[in-house]
Amino acid sequence: MMFITTDSASIRGMVDTSSRDPVAYAADLVNTTGTSGSGFEKGIQQLYDCISSGGQCYAELRPNATLVAIFLSDEPDHSSISINSMISLADHVKPGNFVPYGIFGDIPSGCSSPNSHGAQAGWGYYDLVQHYASQWWSICDQDWGSQMEEIAQAVSVQTEFQLDGEDPHVDTIRVWINGQLVEEGWEYNPTNNSVVFALDDAPQPGDSLDIGYSTWGCGEE
Repeated sequence: MMFITTDSASIRGMVDTSSRDPVAYAADLVNTTGTSGSGFEKGIQQLYDCISSGGQCYAELRPNATLVAIFLSDEPDHSSISINSMISLADHVKPGNFVPYGIFGDIPSGCSSPNSHGAQAGWGYYDLVQHYASQWWSICDQDWGSQMEEIAQAVSVQTEFQLDGEDPHVDTIRVWINGQLVEEGWEYNPTNNSVVFALDDAPQPGDSLDIGYSTWGCGEE
């Protein structure tokens, strides 16, 4: 788990198998990050720079692992790059294996927390999360117990699975979880050539997943 900020693409710290107390170390990284950085946060720009070739995050990416990004901000993204540029890079670096989540001000008008601290709507982060049919949570929520549980579950469950063959005949795609035909709760994503599940319908760790389909020119399934 790598930590960067919305105004720097440098890794502030990283939790891995060598961390003696990963929970305490992660909490310390969050607590020492502070709130006195740039007044124009560029979280998407920093992620883009970090996972680009030559970036510090790029060297740490595991070949077969899903790249999960969690954005935390109380204002819109002010990055100089476009959302499409971020999408293009993420799909190149981690085709079918990039999942962004967001914690930011409510869409469309922002929100106010119980201590009266306001947050602007998290546009930019919201657009990226929506593109990948992922999830976001309000930064103004008072109780974070259930939200943290949701985030942990979302991060640990894979929802997108890339197909092995190119140019599938979409009408022939069939999905089985643990041998049972599943007809709802998923859709085909032509951009990534993948099957994407809604979080509540995704296979759980230990489940078996089979996807059958024919490709154009190869006849029926």
